[in-house]
Amino acid sequence: MLWYFILCSVMPRIIPLSPFNARQLINKWIDEEKDADKILSLKKSRDLFVEFTDLGCIGIVQDDCIKSISLLDKDIRDNIMLINILSVDSSSGTMLMKAIVRINPNITLSSHVDNRWKIAYVYFKLD
Repeated sequence: MLWYFILCSVMPRIIPLSPFNARQLINKWIDEEKDADKILSLKKSRDLFVEFTDLGCIGIVQDDCIKSISLLDKDIRDNIMLINILSVDSSSGTMLMKAIVRINPNITLSSHVDNRWKIAYVYFKLD
């Protein structure tokens, strides 16, 4: 039982986020980021919140900190579309993409999705 507790306490968790909270988180990431290219990418992704109205968000929590978020939209036929994935490190976005593909392997990818996530989508879909 102790091993289960230890394992669950260090494993990343997927949580739902409100679009408002996700936008605040992106603003925090922008303020903390030092790389100019990453800041530009985060700002561009933050603007997607205004563009899409039926937006949903999920995130990866690791070490009591949200490390990655995905922006999701639903069309009129109830199909889910992945708008974008944002992460503050190199692994949490990959974990989130893997979880999304395992849950919904036929999810539609928006044109806003970065090429690295499109490649990861194809890779995890074949897995």
